[in-house]
Amino acid sequence: MKKILFLLLVTFNLSAAGQQAVEKEKHSVLQKVQQFFEALEKQDTLLFKSILFLDGQSYSVKKEKDSVKWGMRSFYQAVKKFINPHQIIRERMLPGVEIKIHQQIAIA
Repeated sequence: MKKILFLLLVTFNLSAAGQQAVEKEKHSVLQKVQQFFEALEKQDTLLFKSILFLDGQSYSVKKEKDSVKWGMRSFYQAVKKFINPHQIIRERMLPGVEIKIHQQIAIA
């Protein structure tokens, strides 16, 4: 009986530690998304460069009438498009944003 109780306690502690690590990763992702929105609003190129992988790529899919259009651009091109002193972009996250993490990829 003592062995079973010990195994249950060890399993519970490992599970709790794993959950804390996941929550920490989710908090980190959320912080980066907030920094991205801040960079948009302030037109802060240095902040953009600090949080984006400029050699990365973004893909988009858009349904138009009976067809689907897709596009791809590098983050470097995207940053150049976002920086426009005559246009202030204010983005806010919706409450209850869901964050999913799989290995090195996160989606918010």
